[in-house]
Amino acid sequence: MSRGGLPNAEQLELPRVISSADLASAEAAAGHLSCIGILRVGDRFPLQLRDDRPDIPAPGCWGLFSGGIEPGETGAGAMRREIREELAIELPEPVAFCFALWQDENPFFGSSVCLEAFECDVAAVWTGHRLGEGQAVKLFRWEELPLDRMALLSRVVLRTWGNARELLELSSP
Repeated sequence: MSRGGLPNAEQLELPRVISSADLASAEAAAGHLSCIGILRVGDRFPLQLRDDRPDIPAPGCWGLFSGGIEPGETGAGAMRREIREELAIELPEPVAFCFALWQDENPFFGSSVCLEAFECDVAAVWTGHRLGEGQAVKLFRWEELPLDRMALLSRVVLRTWGNARELLELSSP
């Protein structure tokens, strides 16, 4: 078992990427809807050291900023709200939808999860941030990410995003 009594990655069904065309049906079928932000400050990524409480996913781990999507809220709207609550900053435009992940059975929520990932460059507003949730916030370069101390879903999201960026760079002239 990992921190917080959740199974290790080897014991979990890892989430899979779902297509944009399948997003609406996934949102309707999901037991839990969440958003997660791949925030960037130049070449660094802000991560949150999550509170060490048993009533939240991945307690005591580093992770991307995330939260639930409330009824009637869009994924992008939820991402804006969560960042306002957790960092006291307003996300600049654009908040780009990257991809969504589906997990049939999430051990924390006890149901299926649809996780919508968004990317946003927050360099222009970063100096005004103030941590509102979690123990700490820290900027990491890609090669410095604390993968051994990161929440599993944050690792999967960053790996998926990084792989997509690499493919785009390889296909550019």
